[in-house]
Amino acid sequence: MMPMFTATAFAGTTKTVSATSTPTSVTLKWKATTKATKYVVYGSLGQNSLKKIKEIKKTSTTVKKVAGKSLKSNTTYRFRVKAYKGKKLLATSKIKTVVSHVQWFIYPTTAIAA
Repeated sequence: MMPMFTATAFAGTTKTVSATSTPTSVTLKWKATTKATKYVVYGSLGQNSLKKIKEIKKTSTTVKKVAGKSLKSNTTYRFRVKAYKGKKLLATSKIKTVVSHVQWFIYPTTAIAA
């Protein structure tokens, strides 16, 4: 099983968002906002401006790409989720900063016989 990093933070009526990362993905989860019909997830690499990643109806998603590029190990990403009812904005999260989990490599060792 691959180790994971977990953290929590969120604001407004969307309450709490948690982020769990692996070397190549980040899973975001949050509690439903009353009357929300969709959630829009935004993300960026480091301090770059946030770009729309996806629009969903569920209260969780796994992100594997930000700004069209696959996530990389030991890299800082920022995320924000906005809740909407139709086109009306109901809530906006604080920016959630996540460092993708470092991938560890274990190399087999072989004894050399004399």
